[in-house]
Amino acid sequence: MIETFADPLDMVHWIGYGTAEGTHPDGTYGDVNRQPLTGGMAGWRDRLTPEEIAAVTIYIRQELSGGDPTEDPNFNADVFMENLPELERM
Repeated sequence: MIETFADPLDMVHWIGYGTAEGTHPDGTYGDVNRQPLTGGMAGWRDRLTPEEIAAVTIYIRQELSGGDPTEDPNFNADVFMENLPELERM
C-alpha cells in the first residue's frame, strides 16, 4: 500500500471515501506517478472516527506493509500516540 499511496493523506482519503468519492476522475486511485489501480471499496468515514481512520492507515503502512515510521515523519504511530489525548478531547 505504501507504493500505491506514497502520501499517507492520500491513503486516509481513500479509506474515508472509498470508490464513491476517493478515486481520480478516470476511476483509478493511488499514486498517479505509478500505474493507477482500479477496484471497489466502501468508504469508512460514516463508520469510523477520523482517529480510527488514522489508526487504520498507520497500521496498514507500518505493520502490514513494513513501512518505516521515519518515512512518514508527521504521520506515524509514535506521533499519533503522543497526540492521542488531544484527539480524544475533540
